[in-house]
Amino acid sequence: MAAAGRSPQPALVLSQSWEAEVLVYPTVLVIDGVYLMWYGSYDHAVRRETTAIGFAASTDGQHWHKHPSNPVLRPDPNRPWESNYVGSGSVMRLSDGSFRYWYASRKQPPFLNLYFAINTARWRGPQAETQANALRLPPERGDAGTLTADASLGRSVDVLEVIDEDDAIIRAWYRAAEQNAAGEGTFVDVWLHGIDTKRLTAGMPAALTQTFQFTGNQLIDTTCGKRSFPLLEPKGE
Repeated sequence: MAAAGRSPQPALVLSQSWEAEVLVYPTVLVIDGVYLMWYGSYDHAVRRETTAIGFAASTDGQHWHKHPSNPVLRPDPNRPWESNYVGSGSVMRLSDGSFRYWYASRKQPPFLNLYFAINTARWRGPQAETQANALRLPPERGDAGTLTADASLGRSVDVLEVIDEDDAIIRAWYRAAEQNAAGEGTFVDVWLHGIDTKRLTAGMPAALTQTFQFTGNQLIDTTCGKRSFPLLEPKGE
């Protein structure tokens, strides 16, 4: 058997803030001459308690560009069979241009199963998914959407302060509609209520997968009087 031709350099290395320790379980499609890769890594997980799926693209299969809004799929804590791990995926493209992704999952520790279930998700692609569901910033009463980071929209989310087990103040950066892609961004500070804050750390980016709804305003006392924050809560199904 002839030896396989191997690249002298790795195709992907750890390079994004969410990735930890390893890059694993890649699956690749080639569409119109472009290589599309989905891969797994531990997700901000010092104790390896959770994983997520990242996305990268390449024109030659050797030099890859990771999507700035990675990870594109995280465990859903509201689904106990996939509350902590997603990985080992396979993917196909559907006739409408979206993707169907199958992945293995694991429940919360202590882990009694290596993997527990096979799940599936439909994905329209990173830019379409983010832009279609993005919460308007600054939000107005009744608005609902996600706070996912998206470099194409100038969006990122940082934790300012963790108040208690289900309240936090975050800074949501965005680019105003009248600004072009090169324009400087601005931000709005918002109060999140009804979330699990155990994975949030002040001064660090926030990975928020929920759909939030603007429900009012939260007042707090400061050394210079009252301050009002837009109040966002997870939207009920």
